[in-house]
Amino acid sequence: MANTIALASNYLGKFEEKLTLGELTKDLNKIKYSWAGGNSVKVAVPDIASIGSYNRQAGYNASNFNLSWQNMPLTQDRFICVDIDEMDNDETKETAVASCLADSAIEATEEMDMYRLGVIANTAVANGVNATATLANGQAVIDAICVGEASQLNAKSRLSDCILYISATCYMLAKGAMPVRFMSTTERDYTFETFDKMKVVIVPDSMLSVGTEYNGTTGKIEAKTYNSTKHQMVNFLIVDKRVVVAPVKLYDNKFIDYRANQNSRANRCILNWYHDCFVLERGYKAIYCHKKAEA
Repeated sequence: MANTIALASNYLGKFEEKLTLGELTKDLNKIKYSWAGGNSVKVAVPDIASIGSYNRQAGYNASNFNLSWQNMPLTQDRFICVDIDEMDNDETKETAVASCLADSAIEATEEMDMYRLGVIANTAVANGVNATATLANGQAVIDAICVGEASQLNAKSRLSDCILYISATCYMLAKGAMPVRFMSTTERDYTFETFDKMKVVIVPDSMLSVGTEYNGTTGKIEAKTYNSTKHQMVNFLIVDKRVVVAPVKLYDNKFIDYRANQNSRANRCILNWYHDCFVLERGYKAIYCHKKAEA
């Protein structure tokens, strides 16, 4: 499909930036891992296989220690490739190329966020660490979060290591039910950035779903479809960041000048990101998903 580019009649200085929230899942890429090969990462999984009682005659009997590796192949090799005619770029005061690269970066960041959250939610549901309900008011949201916290504590998670990814709708409901908070300036403030020591990250409702898929027409990521037409959306996730691996092997902006193009005078803008998201097998219970009830 041909590009739709409005040519500039006046120099405006800079392009209008697309609204963006930044990288919502940046806290999940903290685990150290080794590249196993061209398309996978390995994470070391230590395990004490036995514990013994001290024997005063025999002394210490050695316990068994195992070290295994969880191998995780990356599956998400994504790109945006746009050709922009040099005259179009020149007549938009070079804004066309600049805005294309900037907008592509935003699309990539939002896609990675939604994909990662979808993987985590899907893993929680697959392992039975989830609940489903309509949360009609703030107290219902807070009560549901408390149930999720108990699940995390029973899975030996520390709440200080957890992140609460909450839909914008549920956040606003919970905010209305919580007491007014006073900052160091003593100014009234209804926002909360932590909840019982968990970092709070607000996510647009449409970006929290159980699993994701790619639209065959637009190529963009969407909530996964179930039962032909329905999407399973999420109220909130509680995630122990110590059990999630979010490797990014490649994130590269490439610009090919029109002078190098033998077929046209088009500049080519390419953004390529190669990544994935995994929950460690030993940490399946250290995530919790609260789903919206289907309409």
